[in-house]
Amino acid sequence: MMLEKKFNVVIIESDILTRITLKKMVEALNKFVVVADFDNAEDAISYIDDNSIDLVIIDIRLPYLSGIEASKLIKKRYPSIKVIALTSFGSDCYVISTLLADADAYYIRDLSMFELSSIINMVLNGFCDIDKRIQSALFSYIQSLPKEDYSIFWNNLSISESEFICLGLKGFTKMEISKFLGASMNELCIYIHSILNKLITFCKCDCLLREIEYDLF
Repeated sequence: MMLEKKFNVVIIESDILTRITLKKMVEALNKFVVVADFDNAEDAISYIDDNSIDLVIIDIRLPYLSGIEASKLIKKRYPSIKVIALTSFGSDCYVISTLLADADAYYIRDLSMFELSSIINMVLNGFCDIDKRIQSALFSYIQSLPKEDYSIFWNNLSISESEFICLGLKGFTKMEISKFLGASMNELCIYIHSILNKLITFCKCDCLLREIEYDLF
């Protein structure tokens, strides 16, 4: 009889109650084992360096090394490890900052067990996704840009990226946008990362970066 594969999960969350809740939710799923949990990234990365890990669930707001930098480091060292980046509600800049983590999925952390199960299974099957509220925060920030910055930014978007933003602002769901554009959910994630990079590159977004840094640290 072949034993079912168990996936090893590490949770990195500074808030102890949230960490315990996440651990219980993950361990309630049959195929997953929380092999370790940490309140800081440094200890977690040391553990990951010495153990076989399939999935990391990481809080963006961590002491010392931020969740963003830790997620980037984990993905750089171990591309096969899937990373789910979680953030709490906050300013648009704080929520947008989650997208800088080089993760496989980005979500506000008020997840139900069903939602968490779906996200975990999705990333382990090679898909990525972004919470619609994080997407909305990005589009809201774009709408608030000064006219000159907005014009520079918009002129550097691809047709698909501009259509994506327009459809998102009109309230269409990611599934509806995916069908309209003929793009996969993974391609929509790529669009969002490209849009964020262009926002930072082409606009006078020092204020965005300062606000992100302030919100995180």
